[in-house]
Amino acid sequence: MEPDRAIEIVQSLADGVNPFTDERFPSTSPYQQADTVRALHLALEAMTKVTSSMPPESLLYCTSSLST
Repeated sequence: MEPDRAIEIVQSLADGVNPFTDERFPSTSPYQQADTVRALHLALEAMTKVTSSMPPESLLYCTSSLST
């Protein structure tokens, strides 16, 4: 998986939206709970920092090694 796609998916989840159907999760969903949203935003921050600090060639290696 491309790192940018992973970030898009986590961003959708943090926004309370199913990343595959674009439907909003119901208010009873774990993705709508405050602690879950905070955790997803922390994960997004970390993912963004890691991918922005990595040289492009290492992202290609990371992507190809994850798909095997």
